[in-house]
Amino acid sequence: MFISGTRRLAALRDRWKSFFALVSDPYRPERYYMRGPGPKWRAKHDHRRVAQN
Repeated sequence: MFISGTRRLAALRDRWKSFFALVSDPYRPERYYMRGPGPKWRAKHDHRRVAQN
């Protein structure tokens, strides 16, 4: 009986996860886009920052 209950619980958990995967949008653009300029951009545009100060 304990094993059967555990399997039911696992099946319920899997169904609940798949339901939320369907309902929610799994695409998160902030994970894929750059977070800001990198070191090459800073090296190229560093003269502008110095001139402004």
